Amino acid sequence: VYSLGQEPMLRGIIATQQAMGEPDATSETYLQLLWLYSKAYGDTDPRMIPILDEASRWHMQAYSASGMRDDVFHLHMARGFSTHAINIATEHFGESDLRLVGLLQNTALANYYLEQHQKSYPGVAGWEDTEAMFDRLPNIEWIPQELYWRRNFSREGRKACKKMISILENNPAASPQDKAQGYVAN
Repeated sequence: VYSLGQEPMLRGIIATQQAMGEPDATSETYLQLLWLYSKAYGDTDPRMIPILDEASRWHMQAYSASGMRDDVFHLHMARGFSTHAINIATEHFGESDLRLVGLLQNTALANYYLEQHQKSYPGVAGWEDTEAMFDRLPNIEWIPQELYWRRNFSREGRKACKKMISILENNPAASPQDKAQGYVAN
């Protein structure tokens, strides 16, 4: 029932939905794929990291394609998936593993876009005062709901960047090119 043999079919559906410009349907299918991986490996297995990273990056692209008020949903999903991937990588590989760099970079970028979105869509009750957006957020047990409510995106983004640079500076396996790319991304 939880066989990853279903993955090619789900990936085909995702590709079709993306080609048809259906971000909501694509998001749902990514959730199905993540659910399948979670059932096959467990929520905290390191094999979850690549699919979490992929889903996070897709949500960032979906937001970038439109950037409308309710599309903040995609930023929250991107940040939630990358945060979970960071937690898994840290648990299994340690706090200074180079695999964290890309995940931290994606988290910093999501926080930057959230900060910009907050500035673009202020409102009486707050920038995210749209029921439609919150109705879209799935209740995923490994993405804490309070993550959706955190608003100090600038601080969280700087924290992710600082951690990324620290890893690159203190990890002997980091090449000068890795360090340069980290500083450019910062």
